[in-house]
Amino acid sequence: MCDRIGTERSARSARGWGVYWLLAFSGCSAGGGGFETSALGQLQLFVHGTPVATLESPPALIFEVGDAPVGGAVDRTLTVRNASSHGELVVREVTLEGDGAGAFQLASIGVGDAQPAIVDGVARDVRLLAGETLEVVVRYVRQEPRPAGVATVVVSCANVRDAERVVAVPVVVGDATPVALVTPAVVEFASVAAGTTASRELRVTNTGSATLEVRAVRLEEVHPGFSLSHDGAGWRSEGGDWLPGGEERHALDPVLRLAPGKSTAFAVRFAPDTALPAKGRVVFETNDGVGEAGAELVGNANQPCLEVVPGAVQFGAKLVGQRASLPVQLRSCGSRELEITALQLTGDTVGAFALDAESLPGGVLPSPEAPLRLPPGERAEVRVTYTPPVESPLGGDGKPTFDTAVLVVDSDAFEPTVEVPVSGLGSTTLCPTAVGSIAEGEQVIPQTALHLSSAGSSAVAGEIVKRLWSVEQPPGSASTFLPSASFPNPVFEVNVAGTYVFRLDVWDENGVSSCLPWEQVVLVIPDEALHVELLWHTPGDPDETDEGAEAGSDLDLHFVHLKYAWSGYDGDGDGQEDPWFAQPFDCFWYNAKPEWASFDPTVDDDPGLDRDDTDGAGPENLNLNQPQDDATYGVGVHYWADHGYGDAYATVRIYVYSTLVFEAANVRLSPLDLWDVARIHWPAGAVNPVLVNGEHRILMGYSHPLFAFP
Repeated sequence: MCDRIGTERSARSARGWGVYWLLAFSGCSAGGGGFETSALGQLQLFVHGTPVATLESPPALIFEVGDAPVGGAVDRTLTVRNASSHGELVVREVTLEGDGAGAFQLASIGVGDAQPAIVDGVARDVRLLAGETLEVVVRYVRQEPRPAGVATVVVSCANVRDAERVVAVPVVVGDATPVALVTPAVVEFASVAAGTTASRELRVTNTGSATLEVRAVRLEEVHPGFSLSHDGAGWRSEGGDWLPGGEERHALDPVLRLAPGKSTAFAVRFAPDTALPAKGRVVFETNDGVGEAGAELVGNANQPCLEVVPGAVQFGAKLVGQRASLPVQLRSCGSRELEITALQLTGDTVGAFALDAESLPGGVLPSPEAPLRLPPGERAEVRVTYTPPVESPLGGDGKPTFDTAVLVVDSDAFEPTVEVPVSGLGSTTLCPTAVGSIAEGEQVIPQTALHLSSAGSSAVAGEIVKRLWSVEQPPGSASTFLPSASFPNPVFEVNVAGTYVFRLDVWDENGVSSCLPWEQVVLVIPDEALHVELLWHTPGDPDETDEGAEAGSDLDLHFVHLKYAWSGYDGDGDGQEDPWFAQPFDCFWYNAKPEWASFDPTVDDDPGLDRDDTDGAGPENLNLNQPQDDATYGVGVHYWADHGYGDAYATVRIYVYSTLVFEAANVRLSPLDLWDVARIHWPAGAVNPVLVNGEHRILMGYSHPLFAFP
């Protein structure tokens, strides 16, 4: 006989009673038997590798009698099955031990329709054929005002080798308790494309023994692309544009009730509007012992991405009958392999455009049956050709009408279809062609210095001798080309978030200009959690783009940590210290890179005033990548010095995770005025203006004694 083996565990289904159960086994076959736990949590005995018996009951018989009256009876069933494919299993004895209170009894023992005899509370010599089950019914009769009692059901088995198996199952009494189980623990949407909606099931199950009440649904840091519904009721971020970082609670009326063993399904839907990863957490508030149970929501955390460069294929003017070719780069920019399933040209009304697949793998265009697969970071190139058949006609405005087409790229990326406009002019005139490029690409962050080049421009007759750059800027931006707009390869700093449209015209040595300008759009988007912009306009300044000492008005952006920023000065006379100019918790020109949080230089959790403008127009930019939880930040603008140019009109824009969430434009300030602009609450990401009687709060003539203008 082998040594006794004990295994002790606690099960979540029994957490309401704090019960620990013990399965004890003794006896193994002389031929090398043993035991193991199956994936279903059942414990099986093996003799020569053949299972003999399987315990199919709970690990403990729990009598949750609740308010059952004294004298009331409750039954629980223990099942033992002969899991052998052949041979007979002999159950030598079934006994009930340790019942000091006399509260339990073996009510019945059955094999199919047969009911073996129970003599003196013991059943003996029950035989189970292959596949047969033995059901042992244990009865508890409540004998005291409060339920009590502990016992053990002992099942002794014998097989043909006389090895003995003992299964000891605890029997205990406790009050009925609900237990909430939410499955799955993580609801994942691996890759959901733009314009589509995916759905997953989130199930709440009552694994306890009393009625479970689901009383409220709580959304924690839930991305607005997620929504939750149940039987016609739905919940999502309020208004559909609730920012990540906050919490919403929705009480259920009526309360959702689940009987023991019952479950209900909630539908989780994900309809993203950007390719950025999304996350959140759904929590169900219940009446079980823990009080809540929840699941994580994850969307588009591991998806393919497609980048097409350039965003527009512009051939300019080409001689009739001559073939021209331009490359288009296809880059896999995601974290998963990209599949491109189609490349085609549409909308070519004159038959002038074609695709050249020679540079693609195998020299063929991709198809759904044979997609082009690009691992993360890999690139492929396809060429677009243009052969104008005739001269392009003039439009009503007297300008040539473009030949156009659209390059359509289908893939499994977030945007499943990308359309790239293609244009060209058929010409019999040998005009030069303007071709520009921007090294930093078509999407950058504020304060990026763009390096422009006209090197791709060409002239049919002679050389390019003159170039002229131009740009359409977002409101408030006053950047210029350096060293000038006529320089072949100028630099242009984009300091304001928004859309920029760059154009290039060229002339050849005969004075002939390009038939049309080259054009490219650049989108400037902040990539920090918080981005604050200050812009201003000073009517008294005749040239707000010039630079130099006192060449314009000087407004300053202030960003304060309101939990700590107290300057020792009460400039507004409200009886409390002001936060402005406090050191080190006011980030402004004197304290542009403060140390607010971790001293670890690798942790990007401090603000930075990345641009300070002292000579007019701005912008001044502040960025913070990792704001602190439970923090409130204040934004202010101080008119430091007008340098004789008079009043200015200030505009403040606040971006949260690249989204413009606050803008106050053209607020008039006089010299030394301090505009208390807004409060930013984190992690909710909420931005609230500071108003007094519905007007912006402006402290006139504000001057801190330690930072007084000389």
